[in-house]
Amino acid sequence: MNTLHFQYAATVARTGSITQAAEELFMAQPNLSKAIRELEDSLGIEIFRRTPKGMVPTAEGEMFLRYANNVLEQLERMEALGRTGSEALRFCVVLPHSAYLADAAARLIEEQPIAGEIRLREMEGVGALREVQEGRADLAVVRHSLPQEASFLDLVSHGGLHAECLWEYDAQLTLHATHPLAQRETVEASELSDWPELFFWNDELLRRPSTAARRIFLSERAAVPGLLSATKGYLWATPLPEAYWAAHSLIQLPCTAAGESGLRWRDMLIYPKDQRFSLVYRRFVNLLYEARNALAFR
Repeated sequence: MNTLHFQYAATVARTGSITQAAEELFMAQPNLSKAIRELEDSLGIEIFRRTPKGMVPTAEGEMFLRYANNVLEQLERMEALGRTGSEALRFCVVLPHSAYLADAAARLIEEQPIAGEIRLREMEGVGALREVQEGRADLAVVRHSLPQEASFLDLVSHGGLHAECLWEYDAQLTLHATHPLAQRETVEASELSDWPELFFWNDELLRRPSTAARRIFLSERAAVPGLLSATKGYLWATPLPEAYWAAHSLIQLPCTAAGESGLRWRDMLIYPKDQRFSLVYRRFVNLLYEARNALAFR
């Protein structure tokens, strides 16, 4: 039994797609499908059900994947035995400001028993792509709106990078809890024109026209709760955990404007095409998907 096949199965399970897994592994799709079938034949079980929604692990497959991930983690730890000092672990990731991404990063730091360093940097847009392209980061999460997708993917391709969709979602109308609209069950898009809209000047991949009476451009996200309260403004943001709302006196409401294409966003995983998927890398990606699922399916 080839342990490389364990990595294949783990990648298919994470992505839910033979096509996407093949892209990540830089394999032809038929070769990956054949490898998965050979693994299933050698084990005498069906690891995945092929459904219209993608590859779904069976009950036996779930058990196998737990064992396979344990083996992959142990192999990575054995490789780490030959490293010393800070070389035992060095992982740098660039993230946009987002509560669910920060939660995943916090869990990674809490879990890691290996000596070394984990670097977390907050950066948006093209700057984050450049960090990965120039080798200063192992992984980035970059946020873009759907109208910006073509130009974004062109930057990724020319940079020799690979992009994987972590989450596609509607941006959420975010208000301070004291805003006059905060008690509404839903907000009409036309009602927003009377209030200032807050933007971040460096979110070039989220730019869109605005009908707001005033526009306020920010560089510091720490100022958001205070400005939303003082100006009675609003902000479009990623879905936030309810605990975050409570801690910052914010609220997110359904809005009829959310269906606009400029308010449909994607968070993309960005990494070099020749990336070596280390233990800490794989674990962090899994934590990102877990944090996403906690919000997407609440």
